[in-house]
Amino acid sequence: MPIEEETRPSGDEALELFSQTQGTAPWAGFEQELSRFHERSLRQEEIIRLMQARITELQGDQVQALLRPMLRRIAGLHAQAAEARDGAAARGEKAVNDFSYYMVAIEEALGMVDLDSVEARAGDAFAPETQHAASALPTDDPSLHRIIQRVLSQGFMYPGSDRAAIPAQVAIYRYDETLGDAASGTSAPQDVPGGTDAPEASAPQDDDNTEGN
Repeated sequence: MPIEEETRPSGDEALELFSQTQGTAPWAGFEQELSRFHERSLRQEEIIRLMQARITELQGDQVQALLRPMLRRIAGLHAQAAEARDGAAARGEKAVNDFSYYMVAIEEALGMVDLDSVEARAGDAFAPETQHAASALPTDDPSLHRIIQRVLSQGFMYPGSDRAAIPAQVAIYRYDETLGDAASGTSAPQDVPGGTDAPEASAPQDDDNTEGN
């Protein structure tokens, strides 16, 4: 008597058979659990990303704190080169180009550590976020109030930062209304005793009636 071979259901048939015997409730619970697992994974990935960004920021702050004294010294060299360039230009010396080259080289060196010039210029409005007013020059012109009179030393800041790492040192104008009053005032005329109508003093005259000898 021949033995009949056992036939096994295909995948779809097995799934349909399982659904008929067990119902759809287990599958619905599995999908919900999978969705919750996916949401938890996304939240954990976001937390890890924020932690990594914070660690990078703290590391950058530590590096900046270590390099700050050296960077300030380099910025001071930039200010000295600018002062020497201006002096050479006033004297008509050819060293102007040399000092300008040194200034550009210093700016490029600071750019290697992500420090960019704040580009403070005479005639621009004073910006306390990136500049420090080292001195104030009184003026009677209100339009010059808080305008940069000259740049003592250039400042530098990190890209995207709200404040300068090394503020520019500038001299600014400060409006003083008392200066305008003093400039426009005139001294009051002084009264002459007797007024302007007073008769002039006559010169003494010789007496024609002289006594004879």
